[in-house]
Amino acid sequence: MTDKYPGGHIEYLFEMHVNHRESIHCKIDDSRIKEIIIKKLLPDDQFDNKWQLIITCSEVSSIEEVDCIGAENKNGIINLLSFMLKTSVNNISRTGHGIIPREGECAQCHVIMPALTCHAVGKSGGRKLNESEIHGLGKLLIRSKSLKDNPLVNIFSYAIQIEEPVVQFMLLYLIIYEIYKDQKSVDKFIMQVAPNTIQVTSPHNKKQETIFTKLRNEITHRVGTPPDDTRNGIIGNLHGLREIAHTAIMSQII
Repeated sequence: MTDKYPGGHIEYLFEMHVNHRESIHCKIDDSRIKEIIIKKLLPDDQFDNKWQLIITCSEVSSIEEVDCIGAENKNGIINLLSFMLKTSVNNISRTGHGIIPREGECAQCHVIMPALTCHAVGKSGGRKLNESEIHGLGKLLIRSKSLKDNPLVNIFSYAIQIEEPVVQFMLLYLIIYEIYKDQKSVDKFIMQVAPNTIQVTSPHNKKQETIFTKLRNEITHRVGTPPDDTRNGIIGNLHGLREIAHTAIMSQII
């Protein structure tokens, strides 16, 4: 009889405001993992935002090894999920784990009950995932080990969790600036990928700059603009900057 168990699994519960009825099955670049499964807990309820991540393992020595494999991979998977779908992932908790028994033994399976939560009566349905997003997610997850510590992906995933729009905006702009190194190159890239972006005249050098750079500069070193005007401009342009920052990162990692 082999000392190892044929396999195991570990389960996590999290919240994500998107809809998709079918389970998503993906491979990742960890030989200890057979596949990961991402599925909505109540697929027919468009207003429910609870999702499940199941990591299924190959041969393991113990339930502790299953837990270790989960701990090593969970954050990287969640970050790539958040990045690829451009949505926040919240309230992550481990809900269960188990191992497949060796011949003649009983299975070990433990369910960890999540904490009770209260929800408001008013809910809005999440957007539907499209096939290109799911395909793209699979392409990234198969490289999860090399992308796990990618600072651009991690900053993006962190930024979109932040509810304060000014902070999120500045982090997203930082991503683009980190890639293109100066304001002129940032604006050149923005106009290439989003040619309908509003441009205004800079009060500093009288040259054209994008609305995103204008708002960023008002936060960093232009004190003459009323703060409420800058904040409202950021709120109105946050979605556009999120899309541009995502495109910038994708150009670096694909």
